[in-house]
Amino acid sequence: MRGFMRSGVCDLVGLLPNSLVERLDLLIAHRAELADFLAIRAHRRELDDAGLGDLLACSDRIVLAPDRLPALFETLVAQGQADLARRASPEFGRQNGATLEALRRRFAERDRAKINSDRSVVTASLLQNVPASGSDAGPRSGWTGMALLRNEFPKQRRFAPVRGLLSRAGGSIQSLKPCFMMSPLSLAKFAKPGQLKFDILVVDEASQMKPEEALGALLRARQVVVVGDAKQLPPTDVFNRSVVAANADGDFEDIDDESILEACEKTFRQVRPLKWHYRSRCESLIALMIGFVRFRNFRDLAPIPWKRTSISQGFARSSSVSMMGAF
Repeated sequence: MRGFMRSGVCDLVGLLPNSLVERLDLLIAHRAELADFLAIRAHRRELDDAGLGDLLACSDRIVLAPDRLPALFETLVAQGQADLARRASPEFGRQNGATLEALRRRFAERDRAKINSDRSVVTASLLQNVPASGSDAGPRSGWTGMALLRNEFPKQRRFAPVRGLLSRAGGSIQSLKPCFMMSPLSLAKFAKPGQLKFDILVVDEASQMKPEEALGALLRARQVVVVGDAKQLPPTDVFNRSVVAANADGDFEDIDDESILEACEKTFRQVRPLKWHYRSRCESLIALMIGFVRFRNFRDLAPIPWKRTSISQGFARSSSVSMMGAF
């Protein structure tokens, strides 16, 4: 390709015979690059037809590196869209960059202040919950509350079973650690029925959880938030499903909900769509999914802005059940 570009294919007209021979010899020496050169010329004609001829001509004059062209194009498009937005909205058009930046900073400061204030309120509320002292009378197998926990803290081995700790010191544990994160199986395994109560239950990845698996957690909470994607395939038990008898018309009828998300949608009918996402810091990375796959009706879906951090400081997602209390 470089040989063809250096040879100047487009300026053969007007050359003297000797110069023409030298130019043709150079082209023949790089004939292996002819296919790539013709392909680029075809793509360039398509861009010219799309109205980008002036941009390409300007980039050729300033000898712009090819890898910088996409970023330049995105910048020009963004600038054009911003100009259109300013002309379309008189109120927005009267604003300038300094004013908008001041508003943005003011909003960010108030948002951080609100977050810190909420933390203080929650912390003060939790600190009022004093763990029950419990009983340390008799054998240690009968100790309860903080007496049992203080006996377990310094241990290096022979710990008490988790189910036993929650049974004998569950209230004290909740006062110290009001937020529980566990899978439905772990909740049923470690907490006895009717023992622990929570203010709110958060079920993540609900489209992948069967209703019967989440039922135990639902019975322990006063409120529930079920989060999931209805477009994802639900959990399947096709290999364990028993034969369902046909109805009078010979068709099969499946009245069971496949996931807790589907069951809650039918029962409570209080659905809130996703308006913010944490999938990526760059909106273009999720634009295809927004436009064509899942969120066709939510074009205003936007990424949460974050400062650049290392990968180890990113978000970690969990598909377990979160048990939260004392809020």
